[in-house]
Amino acid sequence: FELLSIQRKLGQTIIFITHDIDEAFKLGDKVAIMKDGEVIQVDTPEGMSANPANDYVRKFIDSADKTQVITVKNAMMTPNSIVRVNDAPSFAITMMRNNKVSSAYVVGDKMEFFGVINIIDAITADRKKVSISDFMITDTFTTTEDKLISEIIDLATRATYPIAVVDEKDNTLKGIISKADVLSTINNT
Repeated sequence: FELLSIQRKLGQTIIFITHDIDEAFKLGDKVAIMKDGEVIQVDTPEGMSANPANDYVRKFIDSADKTQVITVKNAMMTPNSIVRVNDAPSFAITMMRNNKVSSAYVVGDKMEFFGVINIIDAITADRKKVSISDFMITDTFTTTEDKLISEIIDLATRATYPIAVVDEKDNTLKGIISKADVLSTINNT
């Protein structure tokens, strides 16, 4: 939208009036919903989608494409299986079995993301008496918290494991987002 580039150049607040909620969510940092000349709710598009003030707002925004509003941060989960790169493979196996999962996220001492180890590879590493790092999968998909759900749909469909959500500055693991999380977000829009 040309209006967005004008706003960036001017660095000024622009008030834009529209009846198209998708357009409002796309253009606005903040969106106001009015009824009968009264402001009902002012919020960010994401905040309004997550917490509509009342049924009127809920119905008004119901048709909006929430995948263009909801970010990864609001849909991600905390991984229940994280192992350190220096942990013994037997520790990774025990953690995965206890958590009833087939893979774990491998991090460094400062939570920097290295990759994923699946239970088969952890068992192989344990039998061969080698490190997790010898068998971890490093070419996994990652994303950041600020990405829109719409931006990671293709990535989620191609991912073998839930996508690691990392900090773009220091690559620390912030969470994970699975295909199911993405589909749930799409279905709830």
